[in-house]
Amino acid sequence: MEPVRAFYEAFGAGFQDAPTFATEDWNHINPGGGRTQGIPAVLSEVHQVHSTFLRGVSDKIVSSDVRYAGPETAIATVVSRTSPFAGPGDSFAYAHNQIRTFILVKRGAKWLVTQDQNTNVGGPPATAPGV
Repeated sequence: MEPVRAFYEAFGAGFQDAPTFATEDWNHINPGGGRTQGIPAVLSEVHQVHSTFLRGVSDKIVSSDVRYAGPETAIATVVSRTSPFAGPGDSFAYAHNQIRTFILVKRGAKWLVTQDQNTNVGGPPATAPGV
């Protein structure tokens, strides 16, 4: 789904360009459980982490699936793997496996992310059914 691909492209670029993939009231829940609401606040948070410990880190989609909850609502689940990095409190750099859930809404002819939630997971990347 295009807004999800756009999110991962923005991640790889450090979220330096204003997102064209999210609603104004974008709700972002980071792996630490912090919740940030609204594009200005979310961009402030992601710019901060991408200018420090996530600088130059990549996050690649391993698998994904999309379920439609209605004609204008979809849920995308993405399994991904980052390149190695040391996050706050980590004593060494390591790659992270992640599962991110996106809630998407259709606005006119365009799908947009209205919420994402990211969870760091251990072990090798999982696979999603139907991929």
